[in-house]
Amino acid sequence: MKNTINKNLRKVLSIALCLVMLFNILAVVGSAAIDENNLCEHHPEHTAECGYVEGESECTYSCEECTVIIKPTIASGTSEWTTNPEPEMVSVTHHSEYDISWYTSNTKVETFYIDDVADLVGLMFLVNYGPDGVWDSENELFTDGSSTSDNVTFEGKTIELRSDLKLNGDYNVLGSDGKLDLTNVDSLKKWKPIGAGYNYFKGTFDGKDHTISGLYMPLVKDTYTVDSALFGRLSGATIKNVKITDSYLYGSSKYKSSDVYVGGLVAHITKSTVDNCAVDARIICDCPDISTRYQNAGGVVGYVSSGSDGNTVISNCVFNGDIVANVTSVGGILGRTYDSASAMIENCINNGYIENNVYRDFSGIGTGAYFATAGIFGYGAAKIKNCINYGTVKGMRSYIAGIAGKPTSVENCENLGTVTQVDTCITPEKGWYVYIGGIVAECSSVTNCVNGSPEDSTLGNITAIAYCGNMGGIAAVSHGDVTGCVNYAPIKDDTSKYVENRTSFYSLGGIVGYMSPLKVDIAITDCVNYGDITGSGEGTTYYKAEKVAGILGDIQISNSASYYGNVTISECINKGDITSPNHAAGINGYNYTSDNSTYKGRFYITNCYNTGDIASTDNTYFSHAGGIIAYNNVANGVGPIVSGVYNIGAVSRGYTSGKVGGIAGYAYGTYTDAYYLDTGVTNPNTTGTAKTLAQFNNGEVAYLLQEGQTATDEYGDVIHVWGQHIDVELYPVLNGKKVYKTTRCDTGEEVYANRIDGKHVWDDNGFCLCGAYEDPDVDPGEDPEWDYDDIYLVENAGQLFWIADYVNNISNEINVLLTTDIRIPEGKEWTLIINFYGTFDGNFKTISGLNASGDEYVGMFGGGSYAYGTIKNLHITNSRFEGTSYVGALAGYHAGNIYNCYVDSSVTVTGDSSTGLLVGHNAGAVQNCYAYGSSCVGYYDGNYSTVENCYYLSETETEDGGKTAEQFASGEVAHLLQQGNTEQVWGQDNNQAGATPVFDATGLYKVVTVGETGNYSVANVGDTNGDGTVDVTDYQALVNTILADNHEQIETASYDDIVKYDLDGDGYLDVIDAYLLHLFINGFATVDVYAVGDYDLNGVAFEEADLKAIKHAIENPETLATYKKYASDINGDGKLDENDLTVLDAKYGEVTGTECADNVEVYYRWGNKYSTCTATAMCTLCGKKVATETVNSVQNADGSYTATFTNTLLGTKTYKK
Repeated sequence: MKNTINKNLRKVLSIALCLVMLFNILAVVGSAAIDENNLCEHHPEHTAECGYVEGESECTYSCEECTVIIKPTIASGTSEWTTNPEPEMVSVTHHSEYDISWYTSNTKVETFYIDDVADLVGLMFLVNYGPDGVWDSENELFTDGSSTSDNVTFEGKTIELRSDLKLNGDYNVLGSDGKLDLTNVDSLKKWKPIGAGYNYFKGTFDGKDHTISGLYMPLVKDTYTVDSALFGRLSGATIKNVKITDSYLYGSSKYKSSDVYVGGLVAHITKSTVDNCAVDARIICDCPDISTRYQNAGGVVGYVSSGSDGNTVISNCVFNGDIVANVTSVGGILGRTYDSASAMIENCINNGYIENNVYRDFSGIGTGAYFATAGIFGYGAAKIKNCINYGTVKGMRSYIAGIAGKPTSVENCENLGTVTQVDTCITPEKGWYVYIGGIVAECSSVTNCVNGSPEDSTLGNITAIAYCGNMGGIAAVSHGDVTGCVNYAPIKDDTSKYVENRTSFYSLGGIVGYMSPLKVDIAITDCVNYGDITGSGEGTTYYKAEKVAGILGDIQISNSASYYGNVTISECINKGDITSPNHAAGINGYNYTSDNSTYKGRFYITNCYNTGDIASTDNTYFSHAGGIIAYNNVANGVGPIVSGVYNIGAVSRGYTSGKVGGIAGYAYGTYTDAYYLDTGVTNPNTTGTAKTLAQFNNGEVAYLLQEGQTATDEYGDVIHVWGQHIDVELYPVLNGKKVYKTTRCDTGEEVYANRIDGKHVWDDNGFCLCGAYEDPDVDPGEDPEWDYDDIYLVENAGQLFWIADYVNNISNEINVLLTTDIRIPEGKEWTLIINFYGTFDGNFKTISGLNASGDEYVGMFGGGSYAYGTIKNLHITNSRFEGTSYVGALAGYHAGNIYNCYVDSSVTVTGDSSTGLLVGHNAGAVQNCYAYGSSCVGYYDGNYSTVENCYYLSETETEDGGKTAEQFASGEVAHLLQQGNTEQVWGQDNNQAGATPVFDATGLYKVVTVGETGNYSVANVGDTNGDGTVDVTDYQALVNTILADNHEQIETASYDDIVKYDLDGDGYLDVIDAYLLHLFINGFATVDVYAVGDYDLNGVAFEEADLKAIKHAIENPETLATYKKYASDINGDGKLDENDLTVLDAKYGEVTGTECADNVEVYYRWGNKYSTCTATAMCTLCGKKVATETVNSVQNADGSYTATFTNTLLGTKTYKK
């Protein structure tokens, strides 16, 4: 996107720059210049011979010796026209060297190839004049010659470009400022379009992603240009995969009234396709007379004369240049379509500067000659999809918009450019309508479009100086539906100096400025405005009043034969501040509905709200303000129907007798379920119901709004519209969490809650004082990773108890997913889950604090005759289970599937029979599990059940899965458990004594085998090629890495592979690492493995010293040894960054005292017989030098020396002999 500041600066300096360039040209060519009055040193003044009579006739003198640079005479205001005049040439040189042998040598082939400029000129020659055309060297032009042969259309043929082409060699057409380079104009050759006049190109031109540069089509004195582009006219053709750069195109009717079409690539198309093309050009279209509506300019295509959106498509195109015009219609991609034609524009981008300086009325031009200026498309019947405008759009008249002036429809488009009127271009005598929109100026359908950006309030800005008209963040005027749109940008008009020249209404809307139905029902639905909307200029009469609102400025339902239908604003939100000299409102500024017995259109507002502040500022009779509606005009009309709305914004007025209200200002109509924040406004209109801030915050208003809903779904249930996440959201929201009305169990107080049992007050663990359990949220099971129906999401202990109660008493076939580790509070006896038949997914989380006792069937899942469920991915710790038989931490008895579960040494299980640390009696399948204790499964019948790949702690290795503590610590068990999974599940964080397998979905703690030694490598150390085994191929990979150019000390904290390569952990890759790997593979050495959090390698992780050092390391990761990187990577993603800090702070709170200055050790060095002392402070965490200073010492009376340092970190040092 072009830099606005730079462009404005260029405008300030442009006149001076042009003069400098002009003088440079004169110095180079050694000749004089003809000025704008046709005077030069050879014709210094007008004479009778030249025929000049002031005000009557022009000078006819023609000087052949002077370089001609003439300023255009265009009556416009401060714009590109006057700040940087475009040159005008008396004569030019044409391209005359051409080659058509590529065609004539074999005219029957399907594909022809263009290799150089002469070939491309030959293509132009063939299409425009035919094979027998000739070059008239005397007049420097091509002619049809004497042949009667037809011109070549290339219908059904393909032409491929095989190289980049520079039409003007090494001469630049444009300067560094993007405008015509005046130093080269005498050397440039003028291009004639391929397909000129009524000679159409009808084939396929495939640029093969090559570039054509140097296209030059200047304004030539006493001539006119109908088509200005690489291709003049297409019919049934395709142009694709070509780039236009460093080009200058000027179309004009200055010397002859005519149709004019200018496009960066194509001037005029009929039923053709343009795809995957880019244009970077300077485009000028000068039609000061505007004698016809067929004078248009487009960055890619100028005009579409016939076709439909099915056979006329412009797609995947980009415009990066400038368009400065004075025509009827301008667009960054397409200028205009003919009245009966239509086109499709999709996936296109405008980065260019678009300006159109139209200065006249419509008289004599013809029907449909409305003026349009837009970033993508100007005016006509075009459908716009998936397009973005980044450029500046500046227009003067009629339709001005970021995407399209007046299209058929716009869908999924975004405007991030500035849209404005050309300043100082309007005189008070004119009373022009101007429609300015962020997306469209006027349209019948706008869907899912965005104007502006939530990150940058300067993007998508809209400003105007018009007398009367409409402005909208999405659409200035709409006669159809506007759905799913968002405006982030501020909208502002500056009409104060012109307000008395208004002849009609003026409206501003955050979404739509003005709306009126054309015999169909229309609506604004699901739209949000975040931008501040500001009107200016007091309207001192009824017709000149300004209507400003967050959603819709003005709505008119005439209920006549041509203008009738319902208009509805539904599920819309305004969050911007609204300011108007007259009518101001959050949703609608002004509305009028005629009362007609035949046509009965009505205006509805339903399920909308406003949070912005509303201000009507001027002290006039026509100044009203309302949170939802400002003014309802019911003269010979009927009021609106409003339901399900609220306002919490402040509402104020300037006129003391003006109407003001929390819902409506000048209020008529029907209002139900309308609520507003009681702010103590003097003399308010009492439409709606006042509520306190507490009533908005606690969910009461959300509940009332939803209770007022009557629409039902296909099953007859009332549709959920209003909700609120209580204690999180401060006021109701659309489609929010459902709110219930209930009575608290402890106080009897009426309250509102997000759960049907909202009478309870939950503690942090999900328990109520009355003994109730918090119910979990339910996911509908639409996530493809969870192959379940409804999923109960458990996030605390109370919800886990709720699950137990629900399974035991209501339904045993449910699906449960833990979303976090669960800790059962002390003193809570666990409720055994019986007959579980669903799926319990521990999600690799941990449950601690389970305490259960009984006679039989004791465990988290007790058992039962229908215990056929699935239990997986769960770790149990710090828990106790006691019984006589069928006792196990996970399950006392189970006949379903259990896999990827484990209990550690902190779990105790006691019983007389069928007792196991994990499962007491297994009648199903237990797989990939372990218990760090004397047993895993107490009893199972091998004929009816299985225990596979499961392990327990034993003094010696046994055939039923017993493994020694050394085998656990080495990583062997973790490796074996992982072999039973296809995805990464098991790993181990270190191989120190007592280490055991852990869940490791990231793979950072993955365990691999070491050659044929029977040993295991924790955390992949040595597995340099990632094949799961440390062997000779890893040795070779390490050697290759050491020999590479990038093996020096690691300069970043990323250790994706370093933990595998750097075996000695010194931060270098060298021969020592290779030697260690050799020893490691052959079983002669072990390698240290580091644990996350154990920064000082003392075997204890996340001590205070570790926390300080880790935070410091994350903030200063320049050079760290491997073990320090490993210890500091809290989230295990292979790099040190702010995400690790987030996890660290969340788990241990804010860690302070981590700056280098907080952790220094000072070293002192005396010199010059103790007369000087140098102190150096080093950071104890990272070893960086923090401060150093040398001072002169002072000898004390006792013979000692004292050095006092200015840096407080260094303190004072005394030396005594």
